[in-house]
Amino acid sequence: MALCERQGMTLYWNFLMMNKIKTKIMKKIFLFLVTTVLLFGCSKSETEINIETAQYYVKYEASTNSKYIGNIFSVSVNTDKGIQTFTGGHTFEQTFGPFKKGFVATIEGKDSSPGGVSTVIVNISVARGQEPFALKATNSGSGTVSATYTIDY
Repeated sequence: MALCERQGMTLYWNFLMMNKIKTKIMKKIFLFLVTTVLLFGCSKSETEINIETAQYYVKYEASTNSKYIGNIFSVSVNTDKGIQTFTGGHTFEQTFGPFKKGFVATIEGKDSSPGGVSTVIVNISVARGQEPFALKATNSGSGTVSATYTIDY
């Protein structure tokens, strides 16, 4: 019996040693995998935008509440083709772009209503890439109203 117990103890001891070796190997493999994920898995995402090469879009909006039949409402905006003027109606909304950082967006709304009783409202909104538009400049008043915004973000 002593021989069987000794062989059993030897087998048990070998089993424990193998488990310790396996545990050490598993710890090293786990540490390697965690390090690999941290080094290579935390790179810049494809959706991040490089600010220097980002493309911006400018949405111009203008409106007047004039009720005069002979009223002429005109809107002038700065685009990639220079200043463009649009005439007619009571509202204006148009998007232009793409532009680079530093572009100066300007809008001017003119209402020809007599006596300056009409209110003109102008807005400039900007979107970077696929992001939603954000209002960057607004102004209101009678007669001629303008707003300016330089893309700087």
